Amino acid sequence: MTTDTETGSTPSTSDEMPTPSALPCEKPLEIIDVNNLSFDLSILTESMIHEFDLRTLLTTSALGKSVLKFYDTYRMLNGTQQNRLVDIIVKHIYNYIIRSPLTHGDYNKIVSKIINLFPNENMGTYYVPPILKADHPAGRSQRSMGKLPNRVRNIRFLSGDTKKRKTDQHVESDVEGNNTKRIRLDDTNIDNDIKEDWLWLRTNSEPWAVVVEKWQKTYHYRKSSGKGTVTEFYEDWPILNDLRANALINLDFEKQYPEHHLNFHLHWKKFIDELILKRGNQLRDPYAIELKESLTEGDNIPTELILLNYIVPPTGKIKTGKKIWKFSTLESIEGIFLHVKDPGSINLAIQNKTEVAYQKGRRVQPYIVFVGPSLSEISHNYVVVDNIKYKCESSVQAVDTLFKLFHVCNIHYPPESEHIYLIIQKAIYKINTNFDKQIPSIMEIVSS
Repeated sequence: MTTDTETGSTPSTSDEMPTPSALPCEKPLEIIDVNNLSFDLSILTESMIHEFDLRTLLTTSALGKSVLKFYDTYRMLNGTQQNRLVDIIVKHIYNYIIRSPLTHGDYNKIVSKIINLFPNENMGTYYVPPILKADHPAGRSQRSMGKLPNRVRNIRFLSGDTKKRKTDQHVESDVEGNNTKRIRLDDTNIDNDIKEDWLWLRTNSEPWAVVVEKWQKTYHYRKSSGKGTVTEFYEDWPILNDLRANALINLDFEKQYPEHHLNFHLHWKKFIDELILKRGNQLRDPYAIELKESLTEGDNIPTELILLNYIVPPTGKIKTGKKIWKFSTLESIEGIFLHVKDPGSINLAIQNKTEVAYQKGRRVQPYIVFVGPSLSEISHNYVVVDNIKYKCESSVQAVDTLFKLFHVCNIHYPPESEHIYLIIQKAIYKINTNFDKQIPSIMEIVSS
């Protein structure tokens, strides 16, 4: 599995997306040392936050210039460049944000500067407004999301200059009942060796043997963290952006479930073939019937996943504002994967999915993009995490990686597809936890 970080079209005349080797060489982001900042820390007023010119700010540093050059070349920013952009902005307003929380209006004005300078970027990448308890589909408040507020929160934790405190509900109010535990350098409960290993992993990716060693040493701290977001997890563990991150994902999953890590490769085909044989005659949707009849003896993961969703359709629903969102079969499928016919359509599909989630006030959980002219002719397989695209060698590896990511990152399944993930968890991986929902529609499937 390799990582593909493009988020837009390129000057290449090939139908293929640019390979990582074709992109400018990039060094990992350095963590901010708040005691040795090389820029002016004079106190900024609130108005000064809005008045800076983003292009001018970027041209004052080598990293900023690299962001501008990258966009001019590729007409997009990949995950690394987006993080650099946010890091430069946060450094510029550092002395203000550690004293006063940014408001909804502050974030909107800063993001508007980004979109004006980089029009192909998506606002939802950088800022998603918080949701009040009364408006949340699950009846609980949800803090703001996106690279910008996540980086601001991270800096406030790392600075040590301000205590973590409750703030305006438009800025940093935690999701009610979410006991998320982020890494803090001033946390006295963390062993100093673990802190050193974590800091090393944030800024190094070689030698790989040392990466693996330190990743394994920090395993128990990762697993002791509460459920947060995948974005927060990746900000704490940026080594997962590396091309070889699949090895780290597998190491953690194997450590957590030593007897189960190969189960998808071992059990999926037998399970889905038997299920379709037993229940395929109950299908009534013409599209599902057509797909069933088109199945061949070989592997066809996308078609099989679609049929699983039609055989076991979603029955759940949640409240979104004043409306009830009852999940459709299509929404359940798209909570797991998207299918596009050519590589040039990937980024538009990702952007559309992000915008739909933004309109519903929801975050996008990891998912797969299958690329090929038809469901039976898949040429590329990507696992998408925010703006990172992991390229997988096969559809089987893509589903295996996707499932393991949820457990390694300790994040919730998307609600529209939760029943399918639970079937895969229980029937394929043979994993049961104390937190599993008891959904009647899947219990018979799992026990059969």
